[in-house]
Amino acid sequence: MRPLKIAGVTLALIVVVAGTGIVIVASRFGAPWLKAELAQVVQKQQQRTLKIDGNLELGFWPDIGVKLGKLSLSERNSAQIFASADSARVSVALLPLLSKRIVVNSVALSGVRTALIRHKDGTLNIDDLRARYQTGSQPLRLDIAAIKIANAQVSWTDEQSGSTATVSGIDIATSAVSIGGGSYSVSGLSLAIGAAHQLDAKLELSGIEGTGRMLKVVKIAFDLDGRSGETAFKTRLDSALTADLEGMSATLDNLSGETTLSNPKLPMKRIALPFSGRMKLDLSARSAEGNLAARLGESKIALKFDHAKLSPPSLGFALDIDRINADQYLPPQRAVEGRIDFSALNKLKLDGTVRIGSLQIAKTQVRKLKLRIRAADGRWTGVPETLRTRISATRG
Repeated sequence: MRPLKIAGVTLALIVVVAGTGIVIVASRFGAPWLKAELAQVVQKQQQRTLKIDGNLELGFWPDIGVKLGKLSLSERNSAQIFASADSARVSVALLPLLSKRIVVNSVALSGVRTALIRHKDGTLNIDDLRARYQTGSQPLRLDIAAIKIANAQVSWTDEQSGSTATVSGIDIATSAVSIGGGSYSVSGLSLAIGAAHQLDAKLELSGIEGTGRMLKVVKIAFDLDGRSGETAFKTRLDSALTADLEGMSATLDNLSGETTLSNPKLPMKRIALPFSGRMKLDLSARSAEGNLAARLGESKIALKFDHAKLSPPSLGFALDIDRINADQYLPPQRAVEGRIDFSALNKLKLDGTVRIGSLQIAKTQVRKLKLRIRAADGRWTGVPETLRTRISATRG
């Protein structure tokens, strides 16, 4: 037992000395000195300007804690703001630091604003940050018990296409995060968007792991809840994900879910569409492709798309339906005075084909129908491409 006692006393002395040293440094130099040192380190290593305008508070036992007020980080070699936050709080365990291991008990950020930019030459304004992480040689391990980000905003500017987008009201929470040895893992990640708007989204990921370039997620659960006029829609999606972060591409395997559409003017009031399939995204080309199989009541539906553009939104597709009774889903003609609001689709461009084995619409039966569907600038057209269509009126 004597060696254990000696080891225990030695460890206790090391902790006391280390903690005392931190307290002495902080008490002697204070928050202004620490702000200046942090700014100097960031400027030297990243060529970015770190400004801490708010208060800086320190705690030392049982954990090392840092609480910051308003702060901002500039673009590389520029005064333009890249990211900012209203407040930040970090709590780090003291003992693991002695073995070059960082164990963060909690990270909390509020009011985060981040501006992502793709320059005209195709580079991103975060490339220098990613490169430093991927090429770092320090044998340092980082473990974070929990991360919480509240009321964040992310903006995107593409100087190549001139497109812009902003997503606000983002809340993110995770449980354990581990980074080290060129790999990382995350468990229990959840994301909510737009809680105060007409479009709410929630994302939960489990089994996240990867390296600097590749990312794998065992399960993704995505919920989307929105409204346009009197039309309400909900989507639930589950999938696995494999992503190439450097190539900015991702594949969704074993995709399954359901979309529901509700409107008081619809004969069925509520329409449910369960689906399954596979999808591939190429963010560098702003495109997507994939295939989906779905059921709408007694109808079997198959959809393939391979020329989808995310910005501006456009879609080339082939849709096959074995049979469908459209009268079950379309509002009666007398409801024209209160039309369903699909204005959210006005910016969508479509070009594809629709094949239906048997269609009932306006109490009329149509067989072997093939249509060419096009949509642009809020105008939709459907042109028959087959002369084998047989039309017969039904009674009632």
